[in-house]
Amino acid sequence: MQVQLPAYAFFDIMEDDKLRVMGRTFVENATAIYLLKLLCKGLRNADGKLNVAIVYLCSSRLDSAGILLASRFGSHNKINLEVNSLDKLQKTWYDVVVLLVCDDTSKLLETNMMNTTLTMARSFLWIVGDASVLLASGGSWKDLVNNAKERKCLGKMNSNLLADVMKSLNVNDPNISTAATTALLENIMQLLAQEFTWEGRPNNSKDILDSLRDQKNARDTCTFQATLGTIISLNKFQCSCWEPPQDYPYDLCLNDAKSKYEKTIQKEFLSEEISKRGKHRLETQLDIARDQGILGRNKSKPEEPERLVKIKSHERVDGKEAEEIGSLLECGDIMIGTFRLSRNYFRLRPGEPYVYQKNIPYIHPKSGLPVSHSAMVVGHGKQPSPLESTSTEPPRLHHVNIQNSEGKRFGVNGFGRVTRGSLRGLYRITLPSLTDQISRLNMLMQSKL
Repeated sequence: MQVQLPAYAFFDIMEDDKLRVMGRTFVENATAIYLLKLLCKGLRNADGKLNVAIVYLCSSRLDSAGILLASRFGSHNKINLEVNSLDKLQKTWYDVVVLLVCDDTSKLLETNMMNTTLTMARSFLWIVGDASVLLASGGSWKDLVNNAKERKCLGKMNSNLLADVMKSLNVNDPNISTAATTALLENIMQLLAQEFTWEGRPNNSKDILDSLRDQKNARDTCTFQATLGTIISLNKFQCSCWEPPQDYPYDLCLNDAKSKYEKTIQKEFLSEEISKRGKHRLETQLDIARDQGILGRNKSKPEEPERLVKIKSHERVDGKEAEEIGSLLECGDIMIGTFRLSRNYFRLRPGEPYVYQKNIPYIHPKSGLPVSHSAMVVGHGKQPSPLESTSTEPPRLHHVNIQNSEGKRFGVNGFGRVTRGSLRGLYRITLPSLTDQISRLNMLMQSKL
């Protein structure tokens, strides 16, 4: 391993006038790409792979940065890359840590958290930031910058070093203002993936997706998690369209959904016949949500009595109709997607679309059958395909974006992509109209008088 960088260094990114006009956010990400390129170059003849973490203090820019870095290094054969905020890192140590500290001084770490972060790196620790801001903040960050100066570990990035990176991003323009940096970076993200997703995208200032779910302690409940999450998300979108936009306060009860499911099939959950799982289990739960409803609790007013939340209808749609499905998703129609698992599902790199491989199916240890999975579908798009093309336009794989129910262990912070060809089912849910819901609430209130 011949990495042309010191084991420890602080990189000041705001000394160069040409970089300063590009804005901290852009230069920070460009520097991260530059450091990763040097690292990968030095690992060409090395055995094995290194665990590398790109760490942000604040998660607000994590989605776009994760897509950008994963698209370039997520499939590299020499590094396992994780892009995350400090509080969501999945490991306690990494071979290489790149700490990006260009956020406002109000978000800088406290001393104890700072010490924990700095000790995560086993071989290389590179800190990227604006030295002048950190010196002005005082305290431990000021000491860190001064210490780097004394140890001659303070490097100064300049436009010449980052020229190739900026050229590859098509933004080597000194006229770009700091104010335009965020919008520019978002355009780059969309160009890379050519996709639309509700992940991190508000509607009328309101987030519409349900909170990320984790079925770790409730095995084989992916159909329940996807159903409840989708119903909540659709209601959140509906409320965001009101004037003025409103929050949807209700959380649906998993235990109530399971109890009604068991009464409907007259068996305990997980004791069903093998043929009655997967598709049958999901469609039964959707029928229950339509005919019986699921208890919902007001999170902001827990003292209120629980209320039944119902859907109007559900239907299975053709996942191959890319244009129609895309239009529905962009209009707020969050759906449920089902697909079988193959072993490569558990080895996906950040940002890599999942493709079902029938020659290596993942077999359930008890049933002995291929495992199926359900997840919320929250977007759509297309990515470059590894297949060769005879046309001048590179071939692209169409995919759907999913919000999974495996916590942040899956994909990038719980979100990922599944190719359309891997989908076995796609379900659309329709909610009662706003008028119907108000009428039902009035009837409920009158019955309690």
